[in-house]
Amino acid sequence: MVKALAEQVKQSGDPVLALELLSTTIVRSHVEDALAVLKRSVLDDNARPTVRERYAFYAEHSDKDRGATQRENFVRLLVEIGHPDDLDIYLRAVNLYEGAPPMPQIDIAQKVRAAALVGIAAIDSDVAALYAVKLLGEVKDTSDFSGEPALTALNLLIRYERWLPIYQYALLVDGYKAEYAEVVSRALESFPADFPVALYVGMARRFISRDQAVEQTGIIGYVVDQRRADLYPLLEQVITTTKNSDLHRYTVIQLAAARDPALNALLFTLAKRCSLEHVPHFIEALELTPGSDEVLKLLRTRKR
Repeated sequence: MVKALAEQVKQSGDPVLALELLSTTIVRSHVEDALAVLKRSVLDDNARPTVRERYAFYAEHSDKDRGATQRENFVRLLVEIGHPDDLDIYLRAVNLYEGAPPMPQIDIAQKVRAAALVGIAAIDSDVAALYAVKLLGEVKDTSDFSGEPALTALNLLIRYERWLPIYQYALLVDGYKAEYAEVVSRALESFPADFPVALYVGMARRFISRDQAVEQTGIIGYVVDQRRADLYPLLEQVITTTKNSDLHRYTVIQLAAARDPALNALLFTLAKRCSLEHVPHFIEALELTPGSDEVLKLLRTRKR
């Protein structure tokens, strides 16, 4: 009977039948069939009891949800429904830390916490901001693959314009694995255009002096996108000190693509005194820059 219902769900795409199937089985393939329908359906409050009950079931029987993927799915369905009475589920989920064999020390619930944070934010922004600060600071419990839940937490704080915790985070974060650098880069790129120059310089120089390439892309993005002329010396510092060829090329091309007269002038100046190994990068950048014929001619002569 369950098998026949599953087949009917797949053929009809009926969310009512999908909820019925979900409530009557824990066979993974059938649960996936039901979820496939529910994820593409517009659900209302009538779906809440089944979705809540299924979250509770897997929370109590985590051995049947080893990757925490089902709990993530149910949290996301509740977020889509958007009922304020589901805050209890979100608060339970945002505090979920769970390992799984054969490496129980590795947390596998990062995306559950990220999804729950989104749900909390839709109901209580102040509580969500507090949890965002907590999750952002939990570097070791952040996924190496997705950057979650730190990335969701950071984006939430950016949306709320909570610059103080973001600044403190960017100022103090340290000792993380290379895979985490994208989160730090996003933080460095997020600040408003009027962020105090001295504070930004002090924060950014740590990453520049260590020649941390990914993090420096965030600095470059911020300075160029915001046209922070008072921070253009940071761009010069990156270009003249980095040992990372890819970062060097990326930076000079960003200067060219900005179409900013002051950045063009900086690009011309640096091109004239660049090392031979960096000549191809500057040629590539200057070919995008109006008024660069004289400098290009000089560089092409040096290249030969």
